[in-house]
Amino acid sequence: MPLRHRIKTNPETLQDLELASEQAYWAGIELLVSGYSASGIYLLGFVAEMLLKRACFLIDGARISDGIFAMLRSTRTWGRQHIPTIPFENFHNLDFWLNVLIIKRRNQNRPLPLQLEVALSLHVKNLYENWIVDMRYKPEWPLSEEEQSVYDAITWIRAHRYEFDQ
Repeated sequence: MPLRHRIKTNPETLQDLELASEQAYWAGIELLVSGYSASGIYLLGFVAEMLLKRACFLIDGARISDGIFAMLRSTRTWGRQHIPTIPFENFHNLDFWLNVLIIKRRNQNRPLPLQLEVALSLHVKNLYENWIVDMRYKPEWPLSEEEQSVYDAITWIRAHRYEFDQ
């Protein structure tokens, strides 16, 4: 069975997000090390997106085996009601996912510890400034400080990812 068909017939789950984020992290690091900065940053931005989505879905009570399609749609609807000034960007806005996570945790009386929330917000802001899904068609070369900023931010987020859904 062709890869496209296998992917289309197996809905994405929360576990898939976890596994894909780990694969993409190491692939992105390899691209950075090999001198492919734009491609590395592109992949690492998706890692942040996946980890933020994962945390949002888990705090909503999702199980690791749950499909994410319905959760994506309901989060988009929730976002339109609660954070209408933050663009959704077709599921790819890191600022959107950060705000969903922070606000939903607060609404559940489970806010992130202040130091963790501030650090997460700063790292997501750095990524937001240096990554956008539209990079896929742009061959521009990032500056070394942008590459370092992305590396530092995603590595911190990845290291603390389990703290966001507790």
